[in-house]
Amino acid sequence: MFYRLKVSRLVNPVNRLNAVRLNRLNISPSIPGPINSIEKNCMRDKLFIDTNILIYLYSNSEREKQAIVKNILFEREIEITISTQVIGEFSSILYRKYNHSIEIIKWAINDFKNNFSIRVIETGTVEKALEIMDTYKYSFWDSLIMASAIESNCTILYTEDCQHNQVVENQLRIVNPFK
Repeated sequence: MFYRLKVSRLVNPVNRLNAVRLNRLNISPSIPGPINSIEKNCMRDKLFIDTNILIYLYSNSEREKQAIVKNILFEREIEITISTQVIGEFSSILYRKYNHSIEIIKWAINDFKNNFSIRVIETGTVEKALEIMDTYKYSFWDSLIMASAIESNCTILYTEDCQHNQVVENQLRIVNPFK
């Protein structure tokens, strides 16, 4: 299943998601249900989305988690950032684990380019990741995600991989949206 994201650039110059159209299934972008206090606070924050969270949009096996991710991405007027690392991991997982075609993966990446801010990994990002890895004892790849989020001035990192509610570098709060 793939979502085709639709953006209204005239309404908001920040590339925010304002609607979703499902390619194969007819599912409404509005997800009813309460928004917990963490999510309410995130409405004003700049978010960084890790690969493991983004993948749930394209997985048929975790419908409950998919609904939570859709709520985060589509029900708020916020700026969302991902990195070139996230795009690379996303592409690899969809191709190898979910057997999606290159054409479909390119289609999804194009939607990301049109709807999210994209942080390019640079040498300074790698150096920052090494500092985070040394200080917080995360893996290099998780530290690189955090470094990208910090360099993008994000205040919230949505991920399942790291310690929920930990604050990194006095700027970035890690949030597991499923807790």
